Amino acid sequence: MGIWVFIIAGLPLYYLMPDRDWNYEYWGAPESIIKTTTSPENPFCQGEQVYTRIFIARPSAVNMQRFDEVSATGPTAGRMNKLLQQYELPRPWRYGCWFGHGSVDVVECGNGLLLVADYSRNKGGLFSSRITPEIVWQHYPLRFRIAYAWAALGLNLLILTPFIAVPVALGCVLYRMLAAFCRMFRRTCFKH
Repeated sequence: MGIWVFIIAGLPLYYLMPDRDWNYEYWGAPESIIKTTTSPENPFCQGEQVYTRIFIARPSAVNMQRFDEVSATGPTAGRMNKLLQQYELPRPWRYGCWFGHGSVDVVECGNGLLLVADYSRNKGGLFSSRITPEIVWQHYPLRFRIAYAWAALGLNLLILTPFIAVPVALGCVLYRMLAAFCRMFRRTCFKH
């Protein structure tokens, strides 16, 4: 029973943990996150409970090194300009887009802060067509992979529980009936 509870615990833990944040193993941790919010609007995915996390960060040296590798223009500017104006972030703006592990738009602002829009937020997790085991193993951080595998194991065990529990319960009942019958048979035989 304890093992069953331990394995099943992977499901709530998976859904309660933060989704991914941005991939700290790749980007490195920012010095600080100044402001964070979420938006249900997502230009890449519709109808899968996907949402966008938007945050302003004071970048670390690793962040800036990674940012230099992903500099971009074009659609990123169109998606981010509205947010830049909304948060009144100063020019000049330098755009970057990162598609390697989900979709993340990043803008370096004139005051040295980064505006980040992480489109890869998805509470649908195990049931999403976007997040398959192959994608998780290839692109997601280790802590996410562990939580995903634990939750998948817990879900499978939960589904199989009736198929395992019913035969085990029947086996226990039959064993007790057989043991009671044997005791009764022995008493009867030894009396004669």
